[in-house]
Amino acid sequence: MSKSAGRKMREERTGFYGKPVLYGIVFSVIFTLVCSIIYALIIVMAPLAERSAPLVARVVAMVAAFLGGMVAGRRSQESGWLHGAVVGLSYMVVILLMGRGFSPQPVPLIVSIQRLVVATIVSAIGGVAGVNL
Repeated sequence: MSKSAGRKMREERTGFYGKPVLYGIVFSVIFTLVCSIIYALIIVMAPLAERSAPLVARVVAMVAAFLGGMVAGRRSQESGWLHGAVVGLSYMVVILLMGRGFSPQPVPLIVSIQRLVVATIVSAIGGVAGVNL
């Protein structure tokens, strides 16, 4: 294969791929579910106050967004920031919709937007890290 043919194949390959994003979203959701189950067991077995639940949920969500972006970036091997950002945005939409279904109190719109933006940025950073692994 000549150099120009190899370069052309690489140029055609650049872009956005859905499969790495799907892997990242699934990883993030599974990570969140596992952490939630572990936290619930800790709350039941140890005399901890449930006041820490919102903070733990936010931290777990951001770690999950970062790791999901990392998975997407690692699988795509290019444009990690883009793949990560899409993972973060999609993941947080899924989490917010699930929370809306389970929570008796609606989350204010401004809070939802802030969470979407932060998760997108954190996940984009994870995507960049994933490409470089």
